Amino acid sequence: MHQHRIIIVEDDGVTRLMLQLELQQAGYLTIGVPDPQTALDFLRQTHFDLLITDLDLPSMNGLQFISAARGLVPQIAVIILTATASLTTAVAALNQQVQRYLLKPMATDAVLQHVNTLFAQPARIAEARQPYQTQHSVPSHDAIIQVGPLRIDLSRYRVTVACNGEQIALSHGEFELLHYLATHRGRVVSAQAIAHDVLHYPCSTQEARDLSKSRIHTLRRKFAGHACTANLITNVRGAGYRLLDDDEIEYCCSY
Repeated sequence: MHQHRIIIVEDDGVTRLMLQLELQQAGYLTIGVPDPQTALDFLRQTHFDLLITDLDLPSMNGLQFISAARGLVPQIAVIILTATASLTTAVAALNQQVQRYLLKPMATDAVLQHVNTLFAQPARIAEARQPYQTQHSVPSHDAIIQVGPLRIDLSRYRVTVACNGEQIALSHGEFELLHYLATHRGRVVSAQAIAHDVLHYPCSTQEARDLSKSRIHTLRRKFAGHACTANLITNVRGAGYRLLDDDEIEYCCSY
């Protein structure tokens, strides 16, 4: 069984050691380093599955460091743990497909829960910037969510349009947002719920609106090229967003 490797980049020695001990006790192979240059040296030599990093780092901006780390290990998952959260860095982190954006102070056992959640869903740790290549295995019925013309394959991390079989290529963040909307289809999902449950970003009401609006807009652009999916996500003024339920979209397309 694969033992996941985690690298922690944190210049505060106490925080770094506490995180390292918590993750090691949970069975993860974990090292902690105080600066990004040391981390990059490790990444050149050894494969890591997860990077946990602060944004305020010596010698390099945290977002620049994440980009450099992904240049060495493109599929590495990333958790940001910062005391200086802002809407600007949150948007930038989301654009870099960061899996978690967490606010300090956070108990080490809470960080461990986020790590466990990521590794419990291995198909969703890898970035999905490129379309998934078809495999020969057949997904189980429970791994498929059908919403009108959309077929969401959770085991293959793939979304296709039922009426023509065409695949819609989604990033990790876009897939997670669609999955969340699909599991709540027909119901209104607030911007705060999206920010908390999907983007994992602690923020004000206005920040939640701005972040969610940006993510929804990006997802809608992916749907816009298909007549039967273009209007699947609706705005509910002052409340949030809805993914239409099957009985509302049957007329859009004969799938």
